[in-house]
Amino acid sequence: MLKNWLVKTKQIKNKEKGFINHINYLSDEKRSSHYYSKIVILNNTASNILKAFDDRKAYRQKNGLRGGGVSNYATTFIMSLPRDIKQPNELEWKKISAHLVKDLAEANNIEVDKMKEHCHIVLHDESSSDNKPSHIHVVVSNVIDNQVIKSISQYKSTDTVKKSFNRSVKAVIGVDNNKYQPKQENVTKMPYWAFRQQIAKKAERYIKAGLKAKELIAESEKAKKIIEIYDSVKSSFVNWLVDIKT
Repeated sequence: MLKNWLVKTKQIKNKEKGFINHINYLSDEKRSSHYYSKIVILNNTASNILKAFDDRKAYRQKNGLRGGGVSNYATTFIMSLPRDIKQPNELEWKKISAHLVKDLAEANNIEVDKMKEHCHIVLHDESSSDNKPSHIHVVVSNVIDNQVIKSISQYKSTDTVKKSFNRSVKAVIGVDNNKYQPKQENVTKMPYWAFRQQIAKKAERYIKAGLKAKELIAESEKAKKIIEIYDSVKSSFVNWLVDIKT
C-alpha cells in the first residue's frame, strides 16, 4: 500500500523571468527530458497568473502601498502514478485535475472558477516511454485578487493536493493507493533515465582519472629530466674532485 500517490511541490522563483522560463520549459518538446513526452496544456492560464502580479503592483502603487514584493510567482504541484498501474488518458487527467482545482479552492477559501483561472495545468503523456510515468504539472498563482495567498505555498495546500489526488485517482480510474501493491518482476531492471545518469557519472570519473593520469605522466617526465640533470652534474662534480686530489 501507499499512503499517497507521488506529489512533488516546488516554488517558482526569480519573479517574472523565472515564471516565464518555467512555463516555456513545460511546453518545450525539444528538451531532452521531453524526448518521449506528448505535451498537452489542459488549462492555459499562464497569462492570467502574470496579469495577477501586474494588477497587484498597480493596485499597491495606486493606494500608496510600499514594499510587499513577491519573488515566488507560483507554486507547482507535480503528480504522477506508478507505471505498473493503468495510466490515465487525457480526458481522465482532466477529470483528476478538475477535482484538484475544486479541493484546492475550498482549502484556500477561494471560488472554484477563480482558482481555475489561476491554475496553469500541463500534461506530460509518457506512453511512448519504456518506464517513465505520465504526470501533470499544476502551476498555481501565489497571488489572487491583489492578495498573496500564503496558504497556497504552505503544507496545507500540499496535503490537500495529496488527498485530492488519492480520491480522484480512485474515482476516475478505480485504483486505490491503500490497496496498491507494486509489481516485483524485473525489480533489478534499471530505468533508462537512471541508466543514463549512471553512465554519465562513470564517464565523468573516467575523464577525471584520465586527466589525473596525464598529470602524473607529465610530472614523471619532469622528474626523469631532473634526475638526468642531477646525475650529469653529480658525475661531473665527482670527476672534478678526483682531479683535485690527484
